[in-house]
Amino acid sequence: MKTFAYFDSTHEFPEEIIIASQMNPYKILGKADFSTELADQYIPPFICANARSFLNQAIEESSNWEGIAIAHGCDATNRQFDIWDQHVKTQFLYYIHNPLKTDGIAQRFFIREIKAMITALESHFNIKISLDQLENAIQVSNQIKILLQNLSKLRLTKDISNTEYFDVLKFTVQNPKEKVIPYLESISMDWLSRNPFPINKFPIFLTGSDITHSLWFDLLEKVNLRVVRDDLSIGERYYATLIPTDEDSISNIVNYYLNIPRSSTKHPITPRINYIMNACKTEKIAGVVSQIIKFCETFAYDAPFLKIQLEAIHMPVIHLEREFTENIDQQISTRLEAFVELLEQNQN
Repeated sequence: MKTFAYFDSTHEFPEEIIIASQMNPYKILGKADFSTELADQYIPPFICANARSFLNQAIEESSNWEGIAIAHGCDATNRQFDIWDQHVKTQFLYYIHNPLKTDGIAQRFFIREIKAMITALESHFNIKISLDQLENAIQVSNQIKILLQNLSKLRLTKDISNTEYFDVLKFTVQNPKEKVIPYLESISMDWLSRNPFPINKFPIFLTGSDITHSLWFDLLEKVNLRVVRDDLSIGERYYATLIPTDEDSISNIVNYYLNIPRSSTKHPITPRINYIMNACKTEKIAGVVSQIIKFCETFAYDAPFLKIQLEAIHMPVIHLEREFTENIDQQISTRLEAFVELLEQNQN
């Protein structure tokens, strides 16, 4: 089956449309070697390194994909479509607008956007995407989300490393769905047999910029911080809610994407804060790690308000700004170790 790549700054692209078109949706996450050399020719270094890495991968690998779609996200990514159009070699490049709000006007707008994308795919690839195919795609997507929900719950009670969790999500968003389902089922059997949650690890909520490489999860693991809840798109935002099935398939897809856990790229901020606060109140969360990749202004704007809200309920929180690099930042490591000491004091 052919592969169709997409680039979104959070979980914004309706991959069910690609599933219904009989292609495999592939989320662009950048190169594992952190390279941005090719992209740096077209995007200045003070722009989000994640976005530059995505462009770098597209320049190198676009010949492997049938097409590419870019979903409306943050300011740093929204303005790059023309750069991709000029410098990424692909027969099909499409930009889909995702509304910032969730009201009735936004819903009607997004329905038109999805119908326009379906029409563009049908025309270019000479295919027909039927409502039945969309319904089947929704069923597949929901099956995967249910499996991920069950796996996620095990993080609270079983010895599942940060990197293992990240690897599962990365596999899910980059591989054919017919491979993903049996893979997740086998992972579930493995995780159910794991030892209990380690007593030397502190359960934390992880928020902020998307993490596209496992290195940062390794760093958290080394200082005994275990991610048991999060609101990342390569994480809970992808599977926290299921796609509704009570209306027509396009409306159901629209309702889903407008009502998933919100990121800082969407307004207002309240739903995102409430999601984090609710997790901290209902789960045994020892602290919150808020992190942003350098120059990620969208999440940086939210960080002070989030910190104030968490401190109001006496929830320890640390905010960090990280570089896009394969090297461990010793300063950040030291700050995390100090944060762990604070959690130890609270525990005692």
